[in-house]
Amino acid sequence: MANSMNFVPIFQKLVDIRSGEYRKTVLMFLYIFLLLLSFVIIKAVRDALFLVRLGPEQLPYIYILVAVIVGVVAWIHANLSARLRLDVLIRGTLLIVVANLLIFWWLFRFGWPSLYYVFYIWAAAIGLLTMSQYWLLANSVFNAREAKRLFGLIGAGSILGGLVGGVVTARAVTWIGTEGLLIIAATGYLLCGGLALIVGRAAVPEARPSGNASGMSAQAEAAAHSEESILTTMRNSPYLITIAGLIGIGEIVVMLVDYQFKVIATQSFPSKNDLTGFMGIFSALVSASSFLVQVFFTGRILRSLGLGLALLCLPVGLLFGSVVIAVVPGLISAVMAKLTEGSLRFSINKASLELLYLPLPWAIKAKTKPFIDPASERVAGGIGGLILIVATSVLSLSTAQISFVTIGLLSLWIPLVLYGRRQYVDSLRLALERRRLDLTFPILNLSDRRSVDLLIRHLLDSDDAGTCYVLRLLEQADVKPYIPAFKQLLT
Repeated sequence: MANSMNFVPIFQKLVDIRSGEYRKTVLMFLYIFLLLLSFVIIKAVRDALFLVRLGPEQLPYIYILVAVIVGVVAWIHANLSARLRLDVLIRGTLLIVVANLLIFWWLFRFGWPSLYYVFYIWAAAIGLLTMSQYWLLANSVFNAREAKRLFGLIGAGSILGGLVGGVVTARAVTWIGTEGLLIIAATGYLLCGGLALIVGRAAVPEARPSGNASGMSAQAEAAAHSEESILTTMRNSPYLITIAGLIGIGEIVVMLVDYQFKVIATQSFPSKNDLTGFMGIFSALVSASSFLVQVFFTGRILRSLGLGLALLCLPVGLLFGSVVIAVVPGLISAVMAKLTEGSLRFSINKASLELLYLPLPWAIKAKTKPFIDPASERVAGGIGGLILIVATSVLSLSTAQISFVTIGLLSLWIPLVLYGRRQYVDSLRLALERRRLDLTFPILNLSDRRSVDLLIRHLLDSDDAGTCYVLRLLEQADVKPYIPAFKQLLT
């Protein structure tokens, strides 16, 4: 009893859940756990059925179709979001997903080739929509301060869900077959619908910052209400174009690596159930490695090496993986390259890309980010598919030789990272001088070396108003690197 009582305060200190937050935190944790568990199962089924029934040579065409059709679905969903209550939209989507899974399970017995195309595109759309809806709900259930403390814990639920989903896929496929796994996924989404119904009652309208309390400049406020289009805003901002370029070129390279991995995996596991089991185990391995990188390396790399070197981790890792595939083609090489991509893309690289938005005023970020991220990925998906068609059908490159195309793209990606790092520092300096950084939303990271140097300079050399502004900014950051400057300021 004494040991359990001692454990409670230790647990509370580790997760920092406060009174009144336990219920919604647990529910949202379970929600994203089941969401990722179900989606990992669907992805394994989708890949195995498509690759075995139609062959990996059809992958470039499905990449293009996914880019086009999922983009249209996302646009339709955005319009529905503006007209329907969020909880109604989520429940409706999840019920449709459950019904569709049961229909697909029944139709797969007929073996129609076109059905595998439809299922592949449907799975990509469902993954995008359900995750987008989840985070919209999370932002309406938790306020900004709660989000800063609890989103890390809740995000761990997605990693755990991916890990368990991979293990369940590998185990259950031997009992119920590849198509039978859709019943397990449908059950998971049905439980998500029940959790969404319960959690939706606790949702609150999202508060938007207003006035000078947000720390935005008058120019940023004016931009928020201007009729200037998103494309015009981007055209006038080389920094935004650089961010879109980094996202886009990264997506193309990832697609080429994904193609190589799937082709080699299909050659190594020609049986449908064996391929499904392998995809499940690999998904679990990616989830585990991504978790370890996120917990033990992401923060340390950003703090000690800075944003530029953090952004270089993924392209350098993929450069190594592509060289290995080109020199020693095989399953182990493909797994190494794909595992590098999976573990770095959603940890270090994702955190670094989010940090690039930091110097932007909230009004500009709120207007452009929801467009830049998905649009860059969709356009890049179409370009990546076209590159693969040219490489495989026109140039007749082998799976291993596609690595040379990847290496060529990486020779563009790496210099763009270095250019983006310089733009980030210049934009951050300008944002500090104009005092337009958003102070109402959680700051991702202000602990990389260049940001620390820049903020310390403003902290010590600015007038009183400037010093107070930096101190307000650091309320939401890790202040350890700034302690010497605080001591100097006190003297």
